[in-house]
Amino acid sequence: MFANKRVVLLRHDLYVRLKELFSDRVRFIRLPGQEQVRPVVEIDGRFRVAVYLCRATTSLNTGEPGWLLRARPQERGLPALICTMDESFSRFLNFYVLSPLGTSFLKYRVIRENQSWLCAGRKLARLNDFCDIAKEVATRCEPSEHYTAVDDILIALDTWTIILGKKEITLGPVGHAMFSMLVLNAGQVVCRDRLRRCLPGKVLDVANVNAHIYYLRVKLGARGRERIQRVPGIGYKYVSPSVKSEATKIADGHKRSALTAGIAERASRALAL
Repeated sequence: MFANKRVVLLRHDLYVRLKELFSDRVRFIRLPGQEQVRPVVEIDGRFRVAVYLCRATTSLNTGEPGWLLRARPQERGLPALICTMDESFSRFLNFYVLSPLGTSFLKYRVIRENQSWLCAGRKLARLNDFCDIAKEVATRCEPSEHYTAVDDILIALDTWTIILGKKEITLGPVGHAMFSMLVLNAGQVVCRDRLRRCLPGKVLDVANVNAHIYYLRVKLGARGRERIQRVPGIGYKYVSPSVKSEATKIADGHKRSALTAGIAERASRALAL
């Protein structure tokens, strides 16, 4: 139990250190449905790296020291930051950035210095180099997109979040599915019946749809909420800011024309007196 607490503290110190070094470049996320799994590091809003803290172990046959790596299946497609610890779990010894472990990788593996597998990765001379080296390794891997961009919004494809401007908003599974449906059909009315079926195999009642739309608007904030408009008797639609701005310009133009006409009419009446 004491050892586990030391590992938790060491992991926390690592995350704090990364955030201090790369405050504008990294954030920590959890993959959907994996609440108990350690967060992965996302770099520049694009590249993701799994983090593994490896405990010291000794071979019973040879007495050779090593570290135990426990691979997590849902993260085997991600590059990995391997952090080896000393036997007292009080400090890190080395950091390595490796290509994705792959599906053939065993769940448990003992890693040792000078192993060809470990040497194939990049050993960090200092943690300050993490982002650049991890980005370099991730770029060589098979590319994968984690977001869909619409206007100034990034919609996560594998988490229940969106990024609006610089703000990250967690929507939950229903809210995320509903918002994605609206945004990906921007400018078109999405009927309530489609919104009720935004999640495969599940049908929401109308009151539930209305409630989720309400909370979506709340989470989008004072400006963002105007993007979701109700179409009476049919459903809802997402209106892009650019379209809304153009419509506002036209409306303002009509108002100015009407105002100008009103002023001219009043002036004519005054002259006629």
